[in-house]
Amino acid sequence: MNFNPAIIGNLAQGDQNFSTLESVPLDKPPYNEDWLQNLIHDNPGLIPASEIEACFDNLVPVLREFTLPSGYLDNFYVTPEGYPVLVEVKLWKNQEARRKVVAQILEYAKDFAALSYEDINREIRKQLKNQKWGENPLHEIVSAYVSTPPDETIFVDRVSRNLREGRFLLLVLGDGIREEMAALARYLMQHSLRYAFGMVEIRLYKLPDGSHLALPRVLAKTQTIERHVTVVTTQGDGIKVTANTPVISERVEKTSLSTDEFYDLMARHDPQNVVWVKDLIAALSDLPIDVQTGSKGESLMLKTPAPDGGQIQFMLFTPTTVQFWGIPNKNWKDLAWQRLAMAWLERVATLVPGASIKTFNSTADIKHNDKPLPISVLRGKTNDLADAIRQVIRDTESYYEAHGAQEAA
Repeated sequence: MNFNPAIIGNLAQGDQNFSTLESVPLDKPPYNEDWLQNLIHDNPGLIPASEIEACFDNLVPVLREFTLPSGYLDNFYVTPEGYPVLVEVKLWKNQEARRKVVAQILEYAKDFAALSYEDINREIRKQLKNQKWGENPLHEIVSAYVSTPPDETIFVDRVSRNLREGRFLLLVLGDGIREEMAALARYLMQHSLRYAFGMVEIRLYKLPDGSHLALPRVLAKTQTIERHVTVVTTQGDGIKVTANTPVISERVEKTSLSTDEFYDLMARHDPQNVVWVKDLIAALSDLPIDVQTGSKGESLMLKTPAPDGGQIQFMLFTPTTVQFWGIPNKNWKDLAWQRLAMAWLERVATLVPGASIKTFNSTADIKHNDKPLPISVLRGKTNDLADAIRQVIRDTESYYEAHGAQEAA
């Protein structure tokens, strides 16, 4: 799909004028890979990593050309929460490198998972030897970059755990992504282990004053991460990808790194809550339920697509409580929608002795002794709650059918 941004001269309706921007040619760009690597190192905001996984927010650039046994990783970042981000940069014109980039970044991921926290500090001291470092260079870099430095002990523990378990983001970034590479990435993303994977394109457009606009967009990203193992080998000029699925007696979980982070947070309060939430999600596996984490990874939401293109939220979990908020929706002012939402809350409230419904201007919620509903009071009622969710989905479908019919009339 061709994509060309435009400069709008006047936002006033009826008096608009605009000019389409000319893209920098990909076959003969006035830059090289080193230039692109340096661009994203100095401007990490160009990388929309949080669109791929919510937990990869606020990237801190650490090093370029990170030395690994299998080669040199182009760009290495880390988040203040301790998630490593590995980026391999390739230009559209570099056909040979494009064919091997996916296998290459997987090799780097394997090498990176074998590193210790001190190995990273050692590479920082080696590359940036003219700077004065204390005992923990990686933490010093992050602390200097963000407004609220992370606790050093927690940061070290999280980075170490994420290295050990392979919890990081792999990114292929280029000025143009060709279809054959995107197709391989889509296959790969269905058979990944722990890590998140994404492909980002940064296109350059010439502005009227001679400067250039760098415009990033995510072309591919992991939707779920299954407990599979991917084996990538190069064969001549091509790449062969095979997936080895381990034998697991229980169900195979579909999750994401952001969801895992939330479950870890929940488990610190009560591990049984994690078991129950996962059981509830499994009981709804035949429904179009989207499991989404909040931007800070401190909440988990269960939603379903709405016929109008939006989403309907059923509940929001914090590490210890669950909130319902009467299915917040733009249709709340409609009395039919309010009746639908209140019926849903009443079904849930009957499951919990002492629960009551509290209404607000545009929402309603369930309280337990005038406090947020603890997750623990719903444990053991998985099937009943799943049935209530099934019913409200049927109710919302009926609402939209009637709503659409009324609009057509």
